Amino acid sequence: MPVISVITSCLNPDPQDFSALRSLEAQTLLDFEWIVVDDGSEPDRGEWFEALQNQKKVVVKVLRLDQNSGQAVARNRAISVAQGEWIVVLDSDDALEPDFLERMLEAARNAQNSKVLMFACTKHVFVESSRTWINHPPDWLKPDPIEQLSILLHRPFLSHCGVFFSNHIICDLGMYDESLVSDEDGDLLIRVLFEGYHFQPVSNVHYLYRHCRKSGDRVSVNDSLDKIDARLRVCNKVLLTLNTREFASNHQLRAGLAKRIDNLALSAWSLDRQRCRDLLGFANDVCPNYEWSGTERDRVIRQFVGVAGLAFLKRVGAALRNL
Repeated sequence: MPVISVITSCLNPDPQDFSALRSLEAQTLLDFEWIVVDDGSEPDRGEWFEALQNQKKVVVKVLRLDQNSGQAVARNRAISVAQGEWIVVLDSDDALEPDFLERMLEAARNAQNSKVLMFACTKHVFVESSRTWINHPPDWLKPDPIEQLSILLHRPFLSHCGVFFSNHIICDLGMYDESLVSDEDGDLLIRVLFEGYHFQPVSNVHYLYRHCRKSGDRVSVNDSLDKIDARLRVCNKVLLTLNTREFASNHQLRAGLAKRIDNLALSAWSLDRQRCRDLLGFANDVCPNYEWSGTERDRVIRQFVGVAGLAFLKRVGAALRNL
Protein backbone atom coordinates (compact mmCIF):
# COMPACT_ATOMS: atom_id res chain seq x y z
CA MET A 1 0.00 0.00 0.00
CA PRO A 2 1.60 3.29 -1.05
CA VAL A 3 1.59 6.15 1.43
CA ILE A 4 0.76 8.77 -1.22
CA SER A 5 -1.35 8.72 -4.37
CA VAL A 6 -0.43 11.32 -6.99
CA ILE A 7 -3.20 11.85 -9.55
CA THR A 8 -2.91 13.45 -12.98
CA SER A 9 -5.59 14.04 -15.61
CA CYS A 10 -4.35 14.19 -19.23
CA LEU A 11 -5.93 15.19 -22.52
CA ASN A 12 -3.62 14.76 -25.52
CA PRO A 13 -0.46 15.38 -23.46
CA ASP A 14 2.72 16.46 -25.21
CA PRO A 15 5.32 13.70 -24.60
CA GLN A 16 8.07 16.29 -25.08
CA ASP A 17 6.67 18.55 -22.35
CA PHE A 18 5.43 16.01 -19.79
CA SER A 19 7.16 17.68 -16.87
CA ALA A 20 5.12 15.79 -14.27
CA LEU A 21 6.93 12.54 -15.09
CA ARG A 22 10.39 14.07 -14.80
CA SER A 23 9.61 15.67 -11.46
CA LEU A 24 8.19 12.44 -10.01
CA GLU A 25 11.24 10.46 -11.15
CA ALA A 26 13.38 12.91 -9.17
CA GLN A 27 11.45 12.67 -5.88
CA THR A 28 13.47 11.90 -2.76
CA LEU A 29 10.53 9.89 -1.39
CA LEU A 30 9.47 6.96 -3.59
CA ASP A 31 6.64 5.45 -1.53
CA PHE A 32 3.89 6.66 -3.85
CA GLU A 33 1.71 5.53 -6.71
CA TRP A 34 0.95 7.68 -9.74
CA ILE A 35 -2.54 7.41 -11.21
CA VAL A 36 -2.73 8.93 -14.68
CA VAL A 37 -6.17 9.36 -16.25
CA ASP A 38 -6.36 9.55 -20.03
CA ASP A 39 -9.35 11.87 -20.35
CA GLY A 40 -10.38 10.87 -23.87
CA SER A 41 -7.13 11.60 -25.73
CA GLU A 42 -6.76 10.94 -29.46
CA PRO A 43 -6.27 7.23 -30.34
CA ASP A 44 -2.69 7.83 -31.53
CA ARG A 45 -1.66 8.58 -27.93
CA GLY A 46 -2.54 5.04 -26.84
CA GLU A 47 0.94 3.62 -27.35
CA TRP A 48 2.47 6.47 -25.39
CA PHE A 49 0.18 5.81 -22.40
CA GLU A 50 1.09 2.11 -22.55
CA ALA A 51 4.79 2.98 -22.55
CA LEU A 52 4.22 5.30 -19.57
CA GLN A 53 2.58 2.50 -17.62
CA ASN A 54 5.38 0.06 -18.44
CA GLN A 55 8.32 2.29 -17.54
CA LYS A 56 10.20 1.20 -14.41
CA LYS A 57 11.20 4.37 -12.58
CA VAL A 58 7.76 5.24 -11.16
CA VAL A 59 4.79 3.01 -10.32
CA VAL A 60 2.08 4.15 -12.76
CA LYS A 61 -1.55 3.15 -13.15
CA VAL A 62 -3.21 4.41 -16.33
CA LEU A 63 -6.99 4.74 -16.44
CA ARG A 64 -8.60 5.31 -19.84
CA LEU A 65 -11.85 7.24 -20.34
CA ASP A 66 -13.67 6.68 -23.64
CA GLN A 67 -14.44 10.37 -24.08
CA ASN A 68 -13.32 13.71 -22.71
CA SER A 69 -15.26 14.12 -19.47
CA GLY A 70 -13.47 17.05 -17.81
CA GLN A 71 -11.07 17.51 -14.93
CA ALA A 72 -13.58 16.79 -12.16
CA VAL A 73 -14.69 13.44 -13.59
CA ALA A 74 -11.14 12.35 -14.40
CA ARG A 75 -9.80 13.25 -10.96
CA ASN A 76 -12.71 11.55 -9.20
CA ARG A 77 -12.04 8.41 -11.22
CA ALA A 78 -8.45 8.45 -9.97
CA ILE A 79 -9.41 9.15 -6.35
CA SER A 80 -11.91 6.27 -6.39
CA VAL A 81 -9.06 3.77 -6.93
CA ALA A 82 -6.33 5.60 -4.97
CA GLN A 83 -4.77 3.49 -2.24
CA GLY A 84 -2.64 6.15 -0.59
CA GLU A 85 -3.40 7.73 2.77
CA TRP A 86 -2.61 11.09 1.17
CA ILE A 87 -3.52 12.55 -2.22
CA VAL A 88 -1.58 15.06 -4.33
CA VAL A 89 -3.03 16.50 -7.54
CA LEU A 90 -0.40 17.16 -10.22
CA ASP A 91 -1.22 18.62 -13.64
CA SER A 92 0.67 16.96 -16.50
CA ASP A 93 2.55 20.11 -17.57
CA ASP A 94 3.44 21.21 -14.04
CA ALA A 95 6.04 19.82 -11.65
CA LEU A 96 6.97 19.18 -8.01
CA GLU A 97 10.26 20.14 -6.43
CA PRO A 98 12.42 17.04 -5.74
CA ASP A 99 11.73 16.98 -1.99
CA PHE A 100 8.03 17.94 -2.31
CA LEU A 101 6.51 14.59 -1.29
CA GLU A 102 9.02 13.99 1.48
CA ARG A 103 8.64 17.45 3.01
CA MET A 104 4.85 17.50 2.76
CA LEU A 105 4.48 14.04 4.31
CA GLU A 106 6.74 15.02 7.19
CA ALA A 107 4.77 18.21 7.81
CA ALA A 108 1.42 16.40 7.67
CA ARG A 109 2.55 13.73 10.12
CA ASN A 110 3.90 16.35 12.53
CA ALA A 111 0.73 18.47 12.44
CA GLN A 112 -0.62 19.10 15.93
CA ASN A 113 -4.18 19.78 14.74
CA SER A 114 -6.42 17.22 13.02
CA LYS A 115 -8.31 20.05 11.29
CA VAL A 116 -5.31 21.37 9.37
CA LEU A 117 -4.28 20.64 5.77
CA MET A 118 -0.72 21.42 4.76
CA PHE A 119 0.03 23.19 1.50
CA ALA A 120 3.05 24.27 -0.53
CA CYS A 121 3.09 27.73 -2.04
CA THR A 122 2.82 27.94 -5.81
CA LYS A 123 5.93 28.99 -7.69
CA HIS A 124 5.01 30.31 -11.14
CA VAL A 125 7.68 29.40 -13.68
CA PHE A 126 7.71 31.18 -17.05
CA VAL A 127 9.53 28.63 -19.17
CA GLU A 128 10.55 30.84 -22.09
CA SER A 129 11.95 33.68 -19.99
CA SER A 130 13.06 31.63 -16.93
CA ARG A 131 11.33 34.17 -14.68
CA THR A 132 9.63 32.99 -11.49
CA TRP A 133 7.42 34.43 -8.80
CA ILE A 134 5.91 32.82 -5.70
CA ASN A 135 2.32 33.25 -4.58
CA HIS A 136 2.87 33.69 -0.86
CA PRO A 137 -0.09 33.70 1.55
CA PRO A 138 -0.58 36.91 3.54
CA ASP A 139 1.84 37.26 6.44
CA TRP A 140 -1.12 37.82 8.75
CA LEU A 141 -2.96 34.63 7.69
CA LYS A 142 -4.49 33.01 10.78
CA PRO A 143 -5.41 29.35 11.33
CA ASP A 144 -9.08 30.27 11.20
CA PRO A 145 -11.36 28.64 8.56
CA ILE A 146 -13.77 31.57 8.23
CA GLU A 147 -11.05 34.20 7.93
CA GLN A 148 -9.15 32.07 5.41
CA LEU A 149 -12.35 31.57 3.41
CA SER A 150 -13.09 35.30 3.35
CA ILE A 151 -9.64 35.83 1.81
CA LEU A 152 -9.66 32.83 -0.52
CA LEU A 153 -12.97 33.85 -2.07
CA HIS A 154 -11.37 36.82 -3.82
CA ARG A 155 -7.62 36.36 -3.36
CA PRO A 156 -6.50 32.75 -3.93
CA PHE A 157 -3.43 32.38 -1.73
CA LEU A 158 -2.86 28.73 -2.64
CA SER A 159 -3.40 26.27 -5.47
CA HIS A 160 -5.33 23.11 -4.71
CA CYS A 161 -2.50 21.27 -6.48
CA GLY A 162 -0.21 22.39 -3.67
CA VAL A 163 -2.46 20.94 -0.97
CA PHE A 164 -1.53 17.67 0.75
CA PHE A 165 -5.02 16.19 1.00
CA SER A 166 -6.00 13.42 3.36
CA ASN A 167 -7.72 10.72 1.30
CA HIS A 168 -10.57 10.36 3.76
CA ILE A 169 -11.23 14.11 3.91
CA ILE A 170 -11.47 14.55 0.16
CA CYS A 171 -13.77 11.51 -0.07
CA ASP A 172 -15.94 12.62 2.86
CA LEU A 173 -16.46 15.95 1.08
CA GLY A 174 -17.80 14.15 -1.99
CA MET A 175 -14.66 14.76 -4.08
CA TYR A 176 -14.99 17.17 -7.06
CA ASP A 177 -18.31 18.53 -8.32
CA GLU A 178 -18.56 16.83 -11.71
CA SER A 179 -21.15 19.31 -12.98
CA LEU A 180 -18.51 22.08 -13.08
CA VAL A 181 -16.43 22.62 -16.23
CA SER A 182 -14.25 25.12 -14.36
CA ASP A 183 -13.50 26.13 -10.77
CA GLU A 184 -14.09 22.60 -9.51
CA ASP A 185 -10.80 22.99 -7.62
CA GLY A 186 -11.84 26.29 -6.01
CA ASP A 187 -15.18 24.76 -5.08
CA LEU A 188 -13.39 21.93 -3.28
CA LEU A 189 -11.19 24.34 -1.30
CA ILE A 190 -14.25 26.35 -0.29
CA ARG A 191 -16.01 23.22 0.97
CA VAL A 192 -12.89 22.24 2.94
CA LEU A 193 -13.01 25.56 4.80
CA PHE A 194 -16.78 25.44 5.35
CA GLU A 195 -16.24 22.05 7.04
CA GLY A 196 -14.00 23.70 9.62
CA TYR A 197 -10.60 22.71 8.25
CA HIS A 198 -7.91 25.31 7.63
CA PHE A 199 -4.73 25.47 5.56
CA GLN A 200 -1.17 25.85 6.81
CA PRO A 201 1.82 26.63 4.54
CA VAL A 202 4.97 24.50 4.60
CA SER A 203 8.06 26.66 4.23
CA ASN A 204 10.68 26.29 1.49
CA VAL A 205 8.81 23.81 -0.71
CA HIS A 206 6.78 24.67 -3.81
CA TYR A 207 4.35 23.41 -6.39
CA LEU A 208 5.71 24.48 -9.78
CA TYR A 209 3.06 25.97 -12.07
CA ARG A 210 4.70 26.14 -15.49
CA HIS A 211 3.68 28.83 -17.99
CA CYS A 212 4.64 27.64 -21.46
CA ARG A 213 3.15 28.96 -24.70
CA LYS A 214 3.35 25.60 -26.43
CA SER A 215 1.36 23.91 -23.66
CA GLY A 216 -1.86 24.95 -25.37
CA ASP A 217 -5.15 25.86 -23.74
CA ARG A 218 -4.98 25.39 -19.98
CA VAL A 219 -8.37 25.06 -18.32
CA SER A 220 -7.37 27.53 -15.61
CA VAL A 221 -6.14 30.27 -17.95
CA ASN A 222 -8.36 31.06 -20.91
CA ASP A 223 -11.80 32.47 -20.14
CA SER A 224 -15.02 31.51 -21.88
CA LEU A 225 -18.69 32.04 -21.08
CA ASP A 226 -19.00 28.36 -20.08
CA LYS A 227 -16.19 28.76 -17.57
CA ILE A 228 -17.66 31.99 -16.25
CA ASP A 229 -21.04 30.28 -15.82
CA ALA A 230 -19.35 27.46 -13.86
CA ARG A 231 -17.57 29.96 -11.60
CA LEU A 232 -20.87 31.77 -11.09
CA ARG A 233 -22.46 28.46 -10.03
CA VAL A 234 -19.75 28.13 -7.38
CA CYS A 235 -20.60 31.65 -6.18
CA ASN A 236 -24.27 30.71 -5.96
CA LYS A 237 -23.39 27.58 -3.96
CA VAL A 238 -21.48 29.77 -1.52
CA LEU A 239 -24.39 32.21 -1.31
CA LEU A 240 -26.81 29.40 -0.44
CA THR A 241 -24.57 28.48 2.49
CA LEU A 242 -24.21 32.12 3.58
CA ASN A 243 -28.00 32.47 3.62
CA THR A 244 -28.31 29.75 6.26
CA ARG A 245 -28.80 30.76 9.88
CA GLU A 246 -25.20 29.93 10.82
CA PHE A 247 -23.66 32.44 8.38
CA ALA A 248 -26.49 34.90 7.67
CA SER A 249 -24.92 37.74 9.67
CA ASN A 250 -21.31 37.16 8.60
CA HIS A 251 -20.42 40.37 6.76
CA GLN A 252 -16.80 39.26 6.29
CA LEU A 253 -17.81 36.30 4.12
CA ARG A 254 -20.43 38.24 2.17
CA ALA A 255 -17.85 40.91 1.34
CA GLY A 256 -15.41 38.22 0.21
CA LEU A 257 -18.05 36.65 -2.04
CA ALA A 258 -18.97 40.04 -3.50
CA LYS A 259 -15.32 40.62 -4.40
CA ARG A 260 -15.16 37.17 -6.01
CA ILE A 261 -18.19 38.01 -8.18
CA ASP A 262 -16.62 41.38 -8.98
CA ASN A 263 -13.45 39.64 -10.22
CA LEU A 264 -15.65 37.37 -12.32
CA ALA A 265 -17.29 40.45 -13.84
CA LEU A 266 -13.88 41.76 -14.91
CA SER A 267 -13.20 38.43 -16.65
CA ALA A 268 -16.54 38.67 -18.45
CA TRP A 269 -16.04 42.20 -19.80
CA SER A 270 -14.32 41.23 -23.05
CA LEU A 271 -16.77 38.36 -23.68
CA ASP A 272 -20.16 39.78 -22.81
CA ARG A 273 -20.45 43.31 -21.44
CA GLN A 274 -24.04 42.87 -20.35
CA ARG A 275 -22.99 39.79 -18.41
CA CYS A 276 -20.31 41.93 -16.78
CA ARG A 277 -22.86 44.57 -15.76
CA ASP A 278 -25.22 41.90 -14.42
CA LEU A 279 -22.43 40.41 -12.32
CA LEU A 280 -21.49 43.80 -10.89
CA GLY A 281 -25.12 44.25 -9.88
CA PHE A 282 -25.17 40.79 -8.34
CA ALA A 283 -22.04 41.57 -6.32
CA ASN A 284 -23.67 44.71 -4.93
CA ASP A 285 -26.79 42.72 -4.02
CA VAL A 286 -24.66 40.22 -2.08
CA CYS A 287 -22.86 42.97 -0.15
CA PRO A 288 -23.93 46.57 -0.83
CA ASN A 289 -21.05 49.03 -1.11
CA TYR A 290 -18.38 46.31 -0.95
CA GLU A 291 -14.79 47.42 -1.46
CA TRP A 292 -13.37 46.57 -4.89
CA SER A 293 -10.91 43.71 -4.96
CA GLY A 294 -7.31 44.01 -6.15
CA THR A 295 -4.36 46.13 -5.17
CA GLU A 296 -4.55 49.81 -4.26
CA ARG A 297 -3.18 50.55 -7.74
CA ASP A 298 -6.00 48.54 -9.33
CA ARG A 299 -8.60 50.43 -7.34
CA VAL A 300 -7.14 53.80 -8.33
CA ILE A 301 -7.05 52.81 -12.02
CA ARG A 302 -10.62 51.59 -11.85
CA GLN A 303 -11.78 54.78 -10.20
CA PHE A 304 -10.49 56.87 -13.10
CA VAL A 305 -10.90 54.60 -16.17
CA GLY A 306 -13.67 52.27 -15.04
CA VAL A 307 -14.10 48.53 -15.41
CA ALA A 308 -13.32 48.55 -19.15
CA GLY A 309 -9.97 50.27 -18.70
CA LEU A 310 -8.93 48.07 -15.78
CA ALA A 311 -9.95 44.86 -17.60
CA PHE A 312 -7.94 45.94 -20.65
CA LEU A 313 -4.84 46.72 -18.60
CA LYS A 314 -5.09 43.38 -16.76
CA ARG A 315 -5.16 41.51 -20.07
CA VAL A 316 -2.11 43.44 -21.28
CA GLY A 317 -0.28 42.69 -18.05
CA ALA A 318 -1.07 38.97 -18.30
CA ALA A 319 0.22 38.89 -21.89
CA LEU A 320 3.45 40.64 -20.90
CA ARG A 321 4.08 38.19 -18.04
CA ASN A 322 4.01 35.32 -20.52
CA LEU A 323 6.62 36.87 -22.83
